[in-house]
Amino acid sequence: MFKSYFKTTWRNLIKNKGFSFINIFGLTIGFICCMLITLYILHETSYDKYHKNVDNLYQLGTLFIKEGKEDRATSTPAPMAVAMKAEFPEIEETARLVSLFTEDKTLLQLRDGNEGIKSFYEKKGFLADASFFKLFTYEFIEGNPNTALEEPNTIVLSEEISKKLFGNLPALNRVIHINSNTNGEYDFKVSGYLDH
Repeated sequence: MFKSYFKTTWRNLIKNKGFSFINIFGLTIGFICCMLITLYILHETSYDKYHKNVDNLYQLGTLFIKEGKEDRATSTPAPMAVAMKAEFPEIEETARLVSLFTEDKTLLQLRDGNEGIKSFYEKKGFLADASFFKLFTYEFIEGNPNTALEEPNTIVLSEEISKKLFGNLPALNRVIHINSNTNGEYDFKVSGYLDH
């Protein structure tokens, strides 16, 4: 029975080559578009799923209207976090995150009495509120995420930067000197480092 269906289908395909090509080509394009859209949606909805409270995390942005055109930005004025928390009781916690300037090369220095000064430039970095690690889940190798940024002039390092500065030695409570166009020149105490 299936053999007879297959033969009939094959004969119709051969008999109407142009029509068959258009149908098969259209079906293929439709199927590929459907798969690409599905992959895009899966990718877009998979961001930051490792955070514990991902369903309660929201990013606040700004909508600018200039000359009748809308423009969206992911940044907001600095006092917005405090104002939003005061105005809306359903907001439990806020955290501001500022990336360093794109042209900024941050100089990190470890002044070790025995080995002299270790220095290198980093291009990536962020300034964050003390509440940042209370909202976002990151695995710490050293330090406590709940108290990591509570004291002034504290810093949390990535594992890569910690290895560059300290090798396999503990990084916690060590002091590094940072010179940055964004934040100035200060000494920072390492309050933790991340497994990222």
